Amino acid sequence: MATKSFLSQLTPLDAQRLQKSVKATVQNSGRLTFAMDAVNDMKLTEDKSIIILAAGNGDLGAVISEKGDPEAFALKKCGAYFYVSFKNYLQQAGVDYKSQRIIYDITELDEKYKGRTLYKFERRILPKGDKEESDPTETAEERQEASPAAPETASTPSGGEAPTSPAPEAADAPVPVSAPSDAIPPPPPPMPPEEQTPDELQEGTAQ
Repeated sequence: MATKSFLSQLTPLDAQRLQKSVKATVQNSGRLTFAMDAVNDMKLTEDKSIIILAAGNGDLGAVISEKGDPEAFALKKCGAYFYVSFKNYLQQAGVDYKSQRIIYDITELDEKYKGRTLYKFERRILPKGDKEESDPTETAEERQEASPAAPETASTPSGGEAPTSPAPEAADAPVPVSAPSDAIPPPPPPMPPEEQTPDELQEGTAQ
């Protein structure tokens, strides 16, 4: 019996598809933001909405619908990105999205839901890193509200005088270093010349 060659068992990989980052990420604001590859692959536009279905293991299913569908999440655009407001679902499902990083890897399936292409959102939960990606859909005002408030400075008393900080304590005065006990003392100063009376001066002249 002839065995199959190794080449006949190989199937080319779809490099273009496999190198894409087709995903959606949950932001600290509770928004589910779609990466650009997901926007292009799912053909997301402002005149569309997205129906999302939940699985028991945390994964999601999704199909694209028309804008205004009451069963769908409204697609909102910010710059080149699209997102849906997802905070209520996350809180209802008990998903701790603030201390964990939630990412959904998106795959197009051969299955249909109500005649529409079904996408699988496979959930990944990662620990938050020190350096987090900023939300591309977050406005400057929202970013400022989310950042911790700066500590308040001391206010001026009602009397009008600003509080003064205590003066720094004076440094201790330097202590003179005493000479060692075996040091040779300096010689005494010379004695002043002895004063003579006028009588002694006269006697000395006479001699």
